[in-house]
Amino acid sequence: MYCETEPPKNKEEAEARAKLPASQRKCDGPVKPDITFFGEGLPERFMDIFESLPEQKIDLMIVIGTALAVNPFCQVVNMVKCPQVLINMDNTATAGFDFLDPENHPMRIFLQGKCDETIANIVNHCGWEQELN
Repeated sequence: MYCETEPPKNKEEAEARAKLPASQRKCDGPVKPDITFFGEGLPERFMDIFESLPEQKIDLMIVIGTALAVNPFCQVVNMVKCPQVLINMDNTATAGFDFLDPENHPMRIFLQGKCDETIANIVNHCGWEQELN
C-alpha cells in the first residue's frame, strides 16, 4: 500500500517508503492498495487499453489462478477470440467458463495444478529458464 502519487521505481524504494511513518507519507485520504477489490469495477484504463487492442494482435490468453466468478473481469474470456489457457487447480465450468469442452470451446485448454509449479514446468519444457530469472 502506498499513498505516494507515483509508484515506487524499485524494490529498495518500496521498502524505504514502507518504513516511513504515515505522517511522513503524502496521504490526502484513505490508503488503498493498487488492486481491484471484490465488487469493484475494473479501472477505466483497463477497459480502454483492452478495447483499443486490435483483435488480430492477441495471440494467446493465459488465465492463471482464478475461479472466473467475478464480473466484469470474467467476461474478458468471452471477449477475446484467440487460444486460451487456464492454469488453475479446478476447471471453471461451474462459473460458465469450461476449459475442458473441446466441442464447444476448441480454442481453450486446461492445465490443472498449482500456478507457480505449472509455470515453472512450462518454462523448463520451453527452455526459458534464463529469461525467467
